[in-house]
Amino acid sequence: MPSDAIALIQQDAGVIQELEQLLREAGYRTRAFSTLDGTYEALLADPPDAIILGLHFPEQRHGLDLVTLLKLQPATRTIPVLLTSQDEPFIKASQQRVEQQHIPALWTITRPFNPADVLRILEQALQTGES
Repeated sequence: MPSDAIALIQQDAGVIQELEQLLREAGYRTRAFSTLDGTYEALLADPPDAIILGLHFPEQRHGLDLVTLLKLQPATRTIPVLLTSQDEPFIKASQQRVEQQHIPALWTITRPFNPADVLRILEQALQTGES
């Protein structure tokens, strides 16, 4: 059973609750953040094994901004990041941006989540690390 620490960074409390329940039942430890404020510093101080990150936040900031900062730091560069959004065209555009910038260790998941897909992709991300 896994014991990896997963950081959940989502603006929607319902999404956080859904993911926490799913991941804890699967044996993962979780830490939740509902805003980008202070999250970068918290992740640098105590890097998780993986991150599940929403793309939209109310403070007019974007999840990819956090990804870019994390991938610039040696301590967090190889942490797998799973990007989530309900907006399928936006997540596809984000995936293209990520590929163009050669940002490592990123996967995408469209909401609403299929629990089996989330666990499968997370397990693959943890095993693969940098893509």
